[in-house]
Amino acid sequence: MDLSAIQIREGGEGRESLTASLQAVARWGGLEIEHDVLNAALGLSFMVCAPQRPEPSLRWESLARDWNLVNAARWLGMELRALHPPPAAAGVESAAEFQQHFVDSYAPLIRQALEHHQPVLAWRGWPDELSWRWGVITGTCEEGLGLRGTTVRREGLPVVLVAPAAQCYVVEHAACPGLPDALEMVRFVMQAADTIAHNRVDPAFGVITGHGAYDVWLSLLGRDPAAFVDSGGVALRLSHLARLVTFARRSGLGFLAAYRDRLDPSLRPVVDALAAAASGVIAALAVPRTAVSIEPMLRSAEGRDRLAADIRQAREAERALADPIRLLAVLTGG
Repeated sequence: MDLSAIQIREGGEGRESLTASLQAVARWGGLEIEHDVLNAALGLSFMVCAPQRPEPSLRWESLARDWNLVNAARWLGMELRALHPPPAAAGVESAAEFQQHFVDSYAPLIRQALEHHQPVLAWRGWPDELSWRWGVITGTCEEGLGLRGTTVRREGLPVVLVAPAAQCYVVEHAACPGLPDALEMVRFVMQAADTIAHNRVDPAFGVITGHGAYDVWLSLLGRDPAAFVDSGGVALRLSHLARLVTFARRSGLGFLAAYRDRLDPSLRPVVDALAAAASGVIAALAVPRTAVSIEPMLRSAEGRDRLAADIRQAREAERALADPIRLLAVLTGG
């Protein structure tokens, strides 16, 4: 199969780059799957996380997107193989020697996969503003690190890998037989959502998930007031996080709307309760969610108190997700 046929068409504002990448591979393998459905299967529609050990350089909104990737891909009929496990991927891109290690050790494995017509999902290494995104390596080239592929916001045009990818998954099998039925789909999605809501993601990913992640957000506002003289970085981080969670919950609502009426009528009140809780998260984070509106608020105690109140409201709405998620998982046989 021609790897050049893999092109990411989706992945604009608010869409997960990993979801868009796997969607493109699934399409290449013969399965058309909607973004909201795949995003939910990956465990990202109800995802919220923060690093267990916050570091200034981390892009929090990009962390642990692949926590359920191998499991979800297998469930849909694809087989993926990680080139290195999550603990090995943590922070490797910041090591001075990693680029040479990538060129010497990982790049040959990627080229070998490409020779066998196996695309490779890759996190990081893409140029400029895409450096924290996922994409799909589909071929070789003379530029950069000698590898190219497709990623979001490039309208299907080839993109060169300019730095080592922090994580790679070889797609060893991509011929998908079709989607499971509605009950199986909702059961699988709710099992993943329950893992997120109760902070049970593999510790190797180094993140806190569910309502507890908001406490880490709040820690950004509890610093010495002098730290907010240059408040642009904190404002940008908070706006990124709020926007990501808002779009994720909207995607989750899209999934629930698509499957609600396919379920037994006795399950629909639980679906509706879950949708109401997700809407509560959106309402809490929607205003203000831009860096421009957040930055001046950070410079005053009153403004920080207002932001903290919004985050606490979102945390309580997130906490309210847990019960209907668990109940729906149980009722669907999870």
